[in-house]
Amino acid sequence: MTEKKHTVAIVGLGFGKAHIRAFQVNGCEVVAVCQRDGEKARAMAERYGIAQSYDSWEEMIEKTRPEIVSITTPPHNHRAIAERAFEAGAHVLCEKPLTVSADDALAMAEAARISGLIGMTSFNMRFVPAMARFHEMVEGGYIGDHWYGDALFSIPRWVNPETPSSWRMDKQIAGVGALGDVGAHMIDLINWNMGRITRVAAASGIAHKDKKKAGSDRPMDTDDFTAFVGELESGAIIGASLSRVARGLDGGQDMTIHGSKATLHYHLQRQGPLWYMGRLEAGEGPSLQPVELDVTFPDSAGEGEPLEVQGQTSVASVVKHMLGAIEGGDRHPAPTFEDGARAQAVLDALVEASGTDRWVNVRQV
Repeated sequence: MTEKKHTVAIVGLGFGKAHIRAFQVNGCEVVAVCQRDGEKARAMAERYGIAQSYDSWEEMIEKTRPEIVSITTPPHNHRAIAERAFEAGAHVLCEKPLTVSADDALAMAEAARISGLIGMTSFNMRFVPAMARFHEMVEGGYIGDHWYGDALFSIPRWVNPETPSSWRMDKQIAGVGALGDVGAHMIDLINWNMGRITRVAAASGIAHKDKKKAGSDRPMDTDDFTAFVGELESGAIIGASLSRVARGLDGGQDMTIHGSKATLHYHLQRQGPLWYMGRLEAGEGPSLQPVELDVTFPDSAGEGEPLEVQGQTSVASVVKHMLGAIEGGDRHPAPTFEDGARAQAVLDALVEASGTDRWVNVRQV
């Protein structure tokens, strides 16, 4: 926990609830929250002891001048909010996917560079203890040369056709569907652990074809599930599938890398009191053995709601990392906006490749 009282303003109060707690348990003062529905913003501010609430993010940034702006709105708003925050002298933490196109993501990265301020993408799955250890072992050469990998990321959020639609069903607002909901994390972890994806072949589908966009008679147009094959700059291959309509797989994540020396397998599932630690297995022979995780990763911190009431203890680790960078003068703490842009370039290629019979090259950023 940092000694300095950093000031934070949060835009968007869906997943923004997790960001509120993540900043508060790290000793920050959340000075304001913003939501288009002003009544909801006021209720959220009262719930978490926040002094100010707004229905305009422009007004909030201008009046509060926070040190940090945290963005948890739908992706089509991310670029405008981030650029205004940098102009106001604030560091930015932005939810994934970073935006709706690689062009916009690169513009955000350039805005951060010009400002000299921090632009971090909230790829919080990097901070799950099992995944952090997975990465350490990969970087340490445990698996040797990378041969191939496989990944499966799934959530059940939209499996019921009666579940009300949201902005996530609208391509103009969300950019993508399951590819953004769970695929952005998967792609970042592949890039982080195996090197950049250079080309992809993909197929996507919609489970409930009669489902309409929120507040509209138009049919939804974002993917519910996608399967893809990717080739990496090393020549290794990754096979992956992801879904937001998977029964019985709440927050399920599996990633395996097979190499010339060993295999590593990462698993995360929303089951049991310490599910958010994840599990890691490794082996150099015919079977895998559990890897002990010597990490303290509390599920609660002092007064207020336990972090896992909001679902994301790992967001608190992202925030802690960001605060350390601010205090230490590091203006490029990972995951950077450039990391977000690299993932976005893969998302763009997957959208293009889906439904075709050809490979699509990934824009290298």
